[in-house]
Amino acid sequence: MELTARKRYRLLIFTVLTFRLLAGGLFIFSGFVKAVDLWGFIFKIDEYFAIVNFSAPRSVSLAFALIIAGFEFIGGVLLLSGSYRRWSVIVMTALMAGFDILTLYLWITDPIPDCGCFGDAWVLSNGATFFKNVILTAMLVFLLFYNKKVRYALFKPAVQWIAFAASFFYIVCVAMVCYNVQPQIDFRPYPVGRQLIADSDDIENIKYTYTDGKTQRTFTADNLPDEGWEFVSVIEESPKSGNDIFSVYDGDEDVSDEVFSKVPRRFLLVIPELNRADISFSHFVNDLFRLCKKNNIKFSALIATNDAGLERWQDYSLAAYDCFTAEDTSLKELARGNMSLVYLENGVIKWKSTVSSVYDTDIDKLEKKYGADFAMKMAPVPISIERMTFWYIIVLAILTMSKAIINFIYLLRAKSKNIKIKK
Repeated sequence: MELTARKRYRLLIFTVLTFRLLAGGLFIFSGFVKAVDLWGFIFKIDEYFAIVNFSAPRSVSLAFALIIAGFEFIGGVLLLSGSYRRWSVIVMTALMAGFDILTLYLWITDPIPDCGCFGDAWVLSNGATFFKNVILTAMLVFLLFYNKKVRYALFKPAVQWIAFAASFFYIVCVAMVCYNVQPQIDFRPYPVGRQLIADSDDIENIKYTYTDGKTQRTFTADNLPDEGWEFVSVIEESPKSGNDIFSVYDGDEDVSDEVFSKVPRRFLLVIPELNRADISFSHFVNDLFRLCKKNNIKFSALIATNDAGLERWQDYSLAAYDCFTAEDTSLKELARGNMSLVYLENGVIKWKSTVSSVYDTDIDKLEKKYGADFAMKMAPVPISIERMTFWYIIVLAILTMSKAIINFIYLLRAKSKNIKIKK
């Protein structure tokens, strides 16, 4: 009987630790991807509000997005590490109960295509999301009864509050940096470094498959094989291209080819929600346009509106640059923020940022210092997620080893006292 009880306890430990790892890991991932693309989650919350015909101020959507992302990330860290074993499970189970009701409603009515649980990093259908939540809730209910019986934890009780505080500070910093500039980890179709449009005529992106009767090999256009090889197929590759390009209009005319044509340098002003655009930034944008015109840099605005809205923006902002209309969802995929700048060289996205993050830039000083190269130099350089994550992990590692560090210090003190006594 004693051996059976021991096996049961070991099985309980294994199950609890496994559920902590799975549930905590999912919450950490979900909270992190929401925080790193807080704008994307804000847009998703706006979709939820639209279901009940409620137009929330942006500050309300921002608060909801930040609170949910923070709750998920911090709760995930506490679950995974075994900290606050009772309250962490109670809070996350209550949160999941609300999510279960919401995702069941989404699965039945299907008012939006996906819930946005993992942002653009991992898109699940509403049905898959509901069943994922049911399984996650079942693990949490199990932990409600048995989590306290397993005392294994990464952090000692005395320092668990520090882990909570460090996690809170870390996720808020990640969210605010990415909200004020751009997501530093970009899961959308047009991240920095990619060509904005697929260039199917680029001969470097076309390869040819040949066979010699035994094996198949691929060759580029300038390295085709000699006689003895038989042609099989063509492989078109666009490793630096985004998804299918969206359409841009000048009135009823599709001007996508003109706007997205390869030119040495180009700025795009992106406004996905004209009613939320800050007209106070127009003075800075107009100064930037004049400097671009002086240095032969193309400058255009892409605005999600109709012709009347376009004319209104041009009147209010005194825009002398070309303004075109585009679909709002596509513009939100291109750049986050109410007003954003995207800078391209030869069709490749070099950087993008909200206008608010570069608004304080002294353009005249920038031109005097860097001349025609000012465009690359004005890109904002926020604190990187890699650096924040490094120091966050260092703090957690120190907390994990805190007990051993304290014992080591006590040991040194004890040895020091013994040496003094001998003298």
